[in-house]
Amino acid sequence: MRFSLKALQEQPEDVRVKIMWTVTAIIGVAILAVWLVSTKNQIQNTDTSDLSFLTGVLKNETTTDNQYINAEWIERSNGKLKVYFKVNNPTNSILNFSKSIDVSLKIGDQTQVAEELKNRQESQFVQKILSNSTEYGVVVFTDIPGDRGEITFGQLFFENQEQTIFTQKADLNLKELNKPLELRS
Repeated sequence: MRFSLKALQEQPEDVRVKIMWTVTAIIGVAILAVWLVSTKNQIQNTDTSDLSFLTGVLKNETTTDNQYINAEWIERSNGKLKVYFKVNNPTNSILNFSKSIDVSLKIGDQTQVAEELKNRQESQFVQKILSNSTEYGVVVFTDIPGDRGEITFGQLFFENQEQTIFTQKADLNLKELNKPLELRS
């Protein structure tokens, strides 16, 4: 049985339409089968040891040797502990800064999350520290008795290295940082 285009053209229209849809369905099933086999092979050959590109939840959080955040002084009043800090970004990339829920204070065996994170003018602290710039802020906690502590700023990353999230920690000598600073002239 030899295929003839002339014989197909001589068929009634309803027969030609049925043949067209049958051939289209067969070709579609064949393309789908090739795609499924190809996808199966690609999945089997995928390295699943590093899936951090899929979502931010899987990103590794690391610490860095560079200290971008420094505590300048503290203020204790009305059951609150205010830590005045400075963020220096000497790099050529924008530093994405922590939100208040990513800032914690540990004194002794007690750890708590920041209540507020603001600038020195009592406004919301910036979320992006521009390259080669310095920002000044205040983080507010419920006061915990003690003389030494550690403040942690988490979820920091640079715009040009979004896959690398890092943490900054600073030891706090609360007695020494509680001394009034000399006024700048």
